[in-house]
Amino acid sequence: MYMQQERAASMAAVFTGFTARVSGTVKGKSGQAFPEQASGGSELEIQSRFGAVTARKESAIFFPYGLLGLPPSLHFVVTDIPRYKEQNLGHFKLLQCLNDHSVSFIVLPIDMDNTIVAREDISEACRALNVREENLLTLLIVSVQRSPDSLRVTVNARAPVIVDVADKAAIQYVFPTSKYEICHLLTK
Repeated sequence: MYMQQERAASMAAVFTGFTARVSGTVKGKSGQAFPEQASGGSELEIQSRFGAVTARKESAIFFPYGLLGLPPSLHFVVTDIPRYKEQNLGHFKLLQCLNDHSVSFIVLPIDMDNTIVAREDISEACRALNVREENLLTLLIVSVQRSPDSLRVTVNARAPVIVDVADKAAIQYVFPTSKYEICHLLTK
């Protein structure tokens, strides 16, 4: 419990000390400079693994600790999934890395009141991270497993991405309980 409180305090410091607005000197694995350093207008054309994405530089979200399994100091944008725009994918979005264009995730934005993660647990994560609920965007990372006869779609409900839209900073928050599944089934 102490370790979780210590980690939450450390993450809260990130939200109060780091924002995308002051992190324009980060370079990704590919050596690409953060788009603020690129020449041109406020839009960046990215060829993602899902197709062409146009990202607005001012919409960049800074992940000072990266995502689980990824390096720190990455910038992402939340956008539509280009290859599937004409199909009705409901509320699914794309979390596209601006530092390394080969990195992207399908995500499911959820409201405070949803059927996957309890409101009180999202509120507790906000308190631990010093994120005001009115500035909150919660994203669940989606996993799709295809077989010849089925499509299985799950979300990581145990480690949501908590975004402070006012500060444009985000952290993947791991709930300190096994109450939520890493592979919460959406479809069978």
